[in-house]
Amino acid sequence: MIHFIIACGAEKGHEPAPARELYRGSAFRHFLAAAEAEAEATRRELGVEAQVLIFSALHGLVSPETELAPYDVKVTDAEAIGPVALAATVIAAGIAHGDEAYGMLPKAYRAKLAEACELADDVALQDVYEAAPGIGFQRGVASSLIRNAK
Repeated sequence: MIHFIIACGAEKGHEPAPARELYRGSAFRHFLAAAEAEAEATRRELGVEAQVLIFSALHGLVSPETELAPYDVKVTDAEAIGPVALAATVIAAGIAHGDEAYGMLPKAYRAKLAEACELADDVALQDVYEAAPGIGFQRGVASSLIRNAK
């Protein structure tokens, strides 16, 4: 299976909602569209199962359909999910050794998830934004994924 993982967003709604609706920022929406386009292209062109996951700073990896209450926690906060608990969400999401996991993540999220993936089942996390040093470049990569998936 192939997994595409994006970060949550700071801008949130005020009521519990599925994760895809809770996070309201334009960057989050753009990255979600890119991950979903890439997952769909993977299923269509490779015939391989693919899923999109959101890395919530509080809850760890969640499906876009997971109902979440609003919260105010950044991945660098003391209240953020720790590596062991995050590793448990990696396993619960069905990510296992030998799977392909692609992180479309800012640096702090990527580092924390890479540590958790090693703890979970020695899963290698690929960095989609390896050559994209900032948010503008990352948006450009995401835009390319959306265009190329069609």
